[in-house]
Amino acid sequence: MKKTLTEIGIKHITDKATYHLFTDFYESEFTKCNFVPKDILEIGIFTGRSLLMWKEFFPDSNIEGIDIVFMAGVEKLMKENSIKIYLEDATKFVPDNKMYDLIIDDGSHLNSHQQKSFELYYPLVKEGGIYVIEDLHTSFMGFFKDTEVTTYDWLKSRTDLNFTIWENEHKGEWREYRSITSIIKKPKI
Repeated sequence: MKKTLTEIGIKHITDKATYHLFTDFYESEFTKCNFVPKDILEIGIFTGRSLLMWKEFFPDSNIEGIDIVFMAGVEKLMKENSIKIYLEDATKFVPDNKMYDLIIDDGSHLNSHQQKSFELYYPLVKEGGIYVIEDLHTSFMGFFKDTEVTTYDWLKSRTDLNFTIWENEHKGEWREYRSITSIIKKPKI
């Protein structure tokens, strides 16, 4: 039996499956439209664990990641798993002549970076593809609010986009917080 995205995410210790619980939402949305991406790019890879999750869940996909800094050992780990990575600033660098079925923005979470990355990378999403902006809850956190309009409000005002915003409120013994992510589906023409 095939493992769920959450099970794979937990195995690879990615916060998408543990802290934020995004993976159940993603798998549900992917299943609804029989979405199996061939080319995937994740902006903001840090330890590379989520790239390993995507590679295991979509084993026939080409996986790429971009980040301005990597943790020690990430390059070797990615090479061993046939994952291409770029050591670049995603708000200034775009891979040449490449289109993607799935792009996940898990970068700096600064509102200005999320909006700039969307401007740069959404045109690289293939028809019928998906663009994800993760951690929209940072729109409500002082440090990340570096634009007049937060990314959360900017996205909600976009009537030209087919998107779903998912919010999860966590109530625990020691704290309460919420996690917010989004899926933006590019129409097929």
